[in-house]
Amino acid sequence: MNGYTLYLLHFAPRYKHAGHYLGVTRGGRSVALRWIEHNEGRGAKLTRYARRAGCQLILARIWTNAQFASERKLKGRSLAPLCPICARNAK
Repeated sequence: MNGYTLYLLHFAPRYKHAGHYLGVTRGGRSVALRWIEHNEGRGAKLTRYARRAGCQLILARIWTNAQFASERKLKGRSLAPLCPICARNAK
């Protein structure tokens, strides 16, 4: 497997200012296992606090074989346009 795997978590409901979390795995590390870590409070600070506040973390989208620079580029903007859950709710 080449490159990185990016994944987008949708928070339901939103946690304060945040509605999403964008993460990255590499080296064949499973997104599913990383999602479990987030749900168990062993992920990023944002997801840990969102879980403590009662938010559900929904795996909304996965990009495979991505470049690491893609994560930095995407983190610098709103993630809602990339989220299929938000797109569905906007209709």
